[in-house]
Amino acid sequence: MRPHAASRPRLTVATLADERFVLPLATFGRSLLDHLRTDATVELLVIDGGISARSRERLLASWSDPRLTVRWRVLDPALLPSISPLGRIPALTYARLLIPSLLADECESLVILDADQLILTDLTRLLDEPLGDALLLAPRDTFIPFISSPNGLPLVLRGGRDPSDSYFTGALMVLNLPVWRAERVSEQALGVARSHQRELHTYDQDALNAVVGSRWRELDPRWQVQPRALGLSPKVTPHLGDEQRKLCREDPWIVHFSGRLKPWL
Repeated sequence: MRPHAASRPRLTVATLADERFVLPLATFGRSLLDHLRTDATVELLVIDGGISARSRERLLASWSDPRLTVRWRVLDPALLPSISPLGRIPALTYARLLIPSLLADECESLVILDADQLILTDLTRLLDEPLGDALLLAPRDTFIPFISSPNGLPLVLRGGRDPSDSYFTGALMVLNLPVWRAERVSEQALGVARSHQRELHTYDQDALNAVVGSRWRELDPRWQVQPRALGLSPKVTPHLGDEQRKLCREDPWIVHFSGRLKPWL
């Protein structure tokens, strides 16, 4: 990643939420600010899937901080591939693929995060992670560590890749925007999503893993700690050794409350 100015690092962060996610979104934003270094600034882009005006007001009051600029963006649903109405995942999840197109060309890096996460460290640390020619940085998916794992990348999208190839999560990604735009990654991923709607297990995440392939660099698992995974058998999460599990328990950097059981429910 391009080195940030030592005097005042600037971070661009994007997330997605609707009215059901206002409470976790409030916690997400507050925890980001509470751990952000004092001389940093952050632009937060919220892809709004139906947040009321009153909720917006309350969120902004909770996040009141001179270091923060908030932008709201409502997207036309027609721009997004459809998702079966029987599932629990809203079509809004595909908006993640459109976020790079909503930023100015001068923006060269972007952190995309799910809103149901608690941030426990300074996010500007991600600015020091080298990108090189990688399309993105991300932790491995806790429950889908390999493309051949259960619910991993559908066979039709593996393109002859080794079954042991790692599979990244879309819940935290640092995008290399100049390379991303030049190679039209978003457009390619949206094409995959539209062409293979019935085969995808994890929607936009599958589409991105199919397009990005091995052109990503894995981040420390502490950037994506899922409490429900730490007690599972190593057979389920074979990529996490004993020392990594210990670190995830004792020093998580981001806690992700994934799945159906949310603490705010």
